[in-house]
Amino acid sequence: MGHQVALSTLDFIAATEGAVARMRASTEGGLDHAVNNRRDVFTRLGDDVRGACAELAVARWLGVRWDPQVNTFGRTADVAGSIEVRSTEHHDGHLILRHRDRVHADRWYVLVTGTPPVMVIRAFIRGHHGMQEQWRIRPEQRWHVPQRAMLHIAPDGSVPPRLRQRATTPA
Repeated sequence: MGHQVALSTLDFIAATEGAVARMRASTEGGLDHAVNNRRDVFTRLGDDVRGACAELAVARWLGVRWDPQVNTFGRTADVAGSIEVRSTEHHDGHLILRHRDRVHADRWYVLVTGTPPVMVIRAFIRGHHGMQEQWRIRPEQRWHVPQRAMLHIAPDGSVPPRLRQRATTPA
């Protein structure tokens, strides 16, 4: 289930450039988050490229322009000013919400799975609906929301009205 978005080679290059810009800005800013300490540079680059590809896939699906945010730290949403995107290579993976996402619990969070160039838009949920105690992981203070608990994408891949409205309404 889900909607496949096949990115072109140029899309992949744009996403890679966005991911590299984010890594460069973090390094130049002396930001070395704990999560990054547990990943080697190649793993981190792959994760960042997959995340950027997921954002680009969601933007294509919504029919909006993708702007790779650099150094916004959540102040600006990943896509269309109000939609957050989370990705994993695992097709049965969970959407991860972090403690810092509580500030933006009113935003929609979209789960994308796969490996570029083919990304699969799986499901979506409002942040505050995903932050339920049953999905909370301690002591990391994050939530792993299973796909079965989220709103699913229609088989025809149509954009749900609630996401279309958020994508076309200025944040």
